[in-house]
Parts: sequence; C-alpha cells; structure tokens
Amino acid sequence: SGEIHLATRAVMGLAEGLRIDQLVASGIAHRAPPVAWARFLGSLAQLGEAPLPRHRLRILPLPGQRGRYVAERNYLVLERQSDTWRATWNLENSGLTPPLSL
Repeated sequence: SGEIHLATRAVMGLAEGLRIDQLVASGIAHRAPPVAWARFLGSLAQLGEAPLPRHRLRILPLPGQRGRYVAERNYLVLERQSDTWRATWNLENSGLTPPLSL
C-alpha cells in the first residue's frame, strides 16, 4: 500500500460474489498528513482503476467515515470469531470505527 500515512480500504470484486479486501492503516509512528492531501487522493480515487480486466478496484470510506481516506494516525485491529473476521481502525482523533465484516 505504500507510504501514504492514511487509513483507507479498497475492494476488488471477483467472480461468484467473492471479493478481495485491502485494508490500509498508517501506523502511529508518523504524524498525520494534511487533510487536504486525503481529500485530493479521495478525488483521484473517484476515477477508479481496474488492475485486472473486468475487476474494478473501488476505494471506499472506512465504516463511520465520509471520506475515502482518513488523515489521522491510526492502527488496524483484526479479530476472528469462528469463521467470521472483523476489522476495526483506531483513529487518533475520531476513535474506533464500527467493525467491518470481512
């Protein structure tokens, strides 16, 4: 995911209703980038991308967030109960996101 120091997630749809989720956390060692940078990247994300033919990649907001990127220091928590996985981001200023079922 590179060194963007933002929190985000992306989804690529596959055949038969399957999908690949990419979960991005910035870590807490670096300071957060400007909010304008997150908004700029979010605007670019509207253009979309298809790294594989017929498999569009969509960048989506984190649960409970409006923008596609969150410009806050954060970390990602993955939890598993039986066969169910959930992801939650802990955002420095906004707190915990609602869980995302994977």
